[in-house]
Amino acid sequence: MKQTTAIRLFLVGLPIGLVLTTAVSMVWHFNKPKEDGAPKVYTTLADEISVQAVSSYVSNLSKVIGERHSSKPGTLDRTANYLESTLGTRNLGYDVKRQVYDVGGQPARNLWVEIPGGKRLNEVVVVVAHYDAPLGSRGENNNASGVAALLAMAENFAREKPILSMRLAFLTHSTAPHLNTIDSGSARYAQLLERRGEQIRTVFCLDGIGAFPATGLPTTVLTESFLPNKGPFLSLLANRSSASVLALSFDCLAPLLRFTCHQAVVPENSQRFLDESTAGAFQSAGLPTLLIRGSGRLGKDELPVDTTALAETTRAISTLIRVLANP
Repeated sequence: MKQTTAIRLFLVGLPIGLVLTTAVSMVWHFNKPKEDGAPKVYTTLADEISVQAVSSYVSNLSKVIGERHSSKPGTLDRTANYLESTLGTRNLGYDVKRQVYDVGGQPARNLWVEIPGGKRLNEVVVVVAHYDAPLGSRGENNNASGVAALLAMAENFAREKPILSMRLAFLTHSTAPHLNTIDSGSARYAQLLERRGEQIRTVFCLDGIGAFPATGLPTTVLTESFLPNKGPFLSLLANRSSASVLALSFDCLAPLLRFTCHQAVVPENSQRFLDESTAGAFQSAGLPTLLIRGSGRLGKDELPVDTTALAETTRAISTLIRVLANP
């Protein structure tokens, strides 16, 4: 008899308990504190990017190869060969793609690798950095730092299976005299993206992300009102049409950096600042574009790279790319 009563109570109480449990779970789910910043799993994956890795890449570009400029075309060939070898099937395992075009009778090479997406394969998050340097400079910060970040990301993303595709592009001829001309690597690559007809979600342009002095301007020519007067800072810059991706990127990056992350929509009367960078060509093509720069001067006379800060910045950007590629 007691056993029968217990069974009846269990059968009556079971559905009531399930209903109460479901109700409590729903209340907790919809009222739990919102997770700040990027999901922890993305930052954990990015933690594998080491100071030693980015330091080695910067050294190979700026010290072993040295000057990388169209006035010395052999140096650009050496750089492109180094990138293809590092990224290729015998090392990081990628099928390296090429865009080859002619500049003054000399072949120029843009290179890229891709981490294919899953359900939304045709939607692409693009990250670019130019691998040439200003004439007369080893280009440690401008722009071995950006290229080192891309190489470290390629190594970190090698086994990734994102929802959207991720593409890392290494561009040539992006300093004077080719900057902001049809011969620049960014102009040619922007044209290629237009012809391919993909859905480009964002183009991130990495330029001078390795020097973070407390003082100094991010340009050797102009003092811009939309930039902080003092460093160290990482600046995120975009035009008005890319304001939404600017805000999203800032919200992701700011909590991941120990120095200031600064965001600004560049006013129309200062668009020259963006036009005279790798970002200009992508903006002109109507693509959502974000320029990411450090607080160090860019140009022939530049500061050395802070590899600890560069590794930290690379980890943060890697996390951002994962967030955007896995909506």
